[in-house]
Amino acid sequence: MNFKIKRRRFLSTRTRSFLRWSGHFFSIIGILALSYCCFVRLDTRLYQAYQTWRFARALKGSKPAIGSVEQLHPSPLPALAEADRARVESAGPFR
Repeated sequence: MNFKIKRRRFLSTRTRSFLRWSGHFFSIIGILALSYCCFVRLDTRLYQAYQTWRFARALKGSKPAIGSVEQLHPSPLPALAEADRARVESAGPFR
C-alpha cells in the first residue's frame, strides 16, 4: 500500500508572501547597516592616516630655537614659603 501524505499548509498565501518579503526587507537593512559600519571604519582609518601625515610634515617643518634654553626645559615650580616647606618636611613620606 502506498499512502501519500499531503502536507497541510497552515499559513495562508498572503501570510507566506508577507513573511518572504519581510525577510528580504530585513536582509537588505542588515546589509546596509554592515556597509555603513565598514564605511565609517574605513573613513576613520583614512582620516587618522591623513592627520598623522600632516602632523609629521608639520614637525619636519618646525625647527627648535638654537639659542633658547627656556624652551627646552619647563619652568621650575614656584618656590614654597618657609612655613609650607617646614610642614612638608616634618610630615614625612608616609603621612
